[in-house]
Amino acid sequence: IIFRYKNCYIQDDEISYIAIFVEHFLENVNQKLKVVIISSSRYSISSIVSRWIETNFQNQLQVDAMIPQHNLEIYLSAHSIDLIISTGDAVVHPTIATYKIEGIPDHYTMRAMNALIHRIRMNYQFRESVKAHFNNKTIRIYREEKEFDQVIRELSEALLAEGYLYDLEEFVDDVLSREINYPTSVADWFMIPHPLVTFARKNGVGAAVLKKPVKMKDKEIQLIFLLAIEKTQTEQDGILFQFFRQIALEQSARKQLTAVETEEELLDALVQISNCVEFW
Repeated sequence: IIFRYKNCYIQDDEISYIAIFVEHFLENVNQKLKVVIISSSRYSISSIVSRWIETNFQNQLQVDAMIPQHNLEIYLSAHSIDLIISTGDAVVHPTIATYKIEGIPDHYTMRAMNALIHRIRMNYQFRESVKAHFNNKTIRIYREEKEFDQVIRELSEALLAEGYLYDLEEFVDDVLSREINYPTSVADWFMIPHPLVTFARKNGVGAAVLKKPVKMKDKEIQLIFLLAIEKTQTEQDGILFQFFRQIALEQSARKQLTAVETEEELLDALVQISNCVEFW
């Protein structure tokens, strides 16, 4: 990799020095996903799958148990699991990612597992980003008709009250000015307005659910995410934008998010969506 980008080779002792930091990451930072294997009547296949995971995914997956399907719910009641792998009949779980391996794993299985691991990790990042940016005190549920400008001001007031903003008027003016020149609609039903040059005291999101949509040009906006972003953006901010892009593609997200009746329900819905967004 270094040769590819720098067109030079490094010495063996330098490789060893770099490896120290990689090993530290793998052992202490990169947490393994916890796996349960649902064993079929062909116990030998389950054992082969377990050894295959240990050989090929030792830094990504940790097999915690190998159990029959009828014991799954009992096991889950006492343990936290990230992934279920079935070697027999397909197992469908409402909240935990599941994958079926039929027969001896091959390079196609390897590719599929890598994609699934990536998806699970991204979903976790989406969920953590939602928890970091959203606050039920900066969420508003509007059942009556509202003008866009009024929604922005009321969300901004909530953000100010929670310590996200430096100056209310400057923030509101910047957001509304941007919207005139650079509309921030992501889909036909929701927007992520944010200022052009005004930065926030800390990162946060004001959210509005509009039971009676706001007309913005040719679109009926039902959900508004007002962003307060610090001058120095973090990785979490990029993940949040990616999350918004992904839910714009999810047909079920619109109904789920706009059907909520309370601030707490919106937060719960966002977390549920972050757990199951399909992006790969």
